[in-house]
Amino acid sequence: LLKIMVNRVAACPQPTVFVYFSDHGSSVYRDSYYDGRDRQCARIPMFIYVNQPFRAAHPDIVAAMERTVDLPISTADIIHPFMTIAGITYSLYDASSDFLSPQFYPSVRYVDETPWEEDVAAGLPDRYSEK
Repeated sequence: LLKIMVNRVAACPQPTVFVYFSDHGSSVYRDSYYDGRDRQCARIPMFIYVNQPFRAAHPDIVAAMERTVDLPISTADIIHPFMTIAGITYSLYDASSDFLSPQFYPSVRYVDETPWEEDVAAGLPDRYSEK
């Protein structure tokens, strides 16, 4: 299905972007009696495909996308890069939460209310902790 969608987007004559990310899912009685999210369900696939007309019209956004490959991204903030991609402005837009923005501020991600250990170990700041 994803290949079909990418092929359709590639064939569009107007600038088009296809973004895919999965649901977090849940771990229901897989290894124990835990019902909720765990580390296996928190790391999800995400990709962004842009067609040639979009690449030609928005090389700056495409270059920003190419720089995001190894960034710690949270889908909780996905509205901010979507606004950049769509060229939309909004008073509550936060460039520090937009991984396409030069002002992006990588910070500790959470699984439920628990900080992601890898982000803490990497020394990322926690924007939600009390100072």
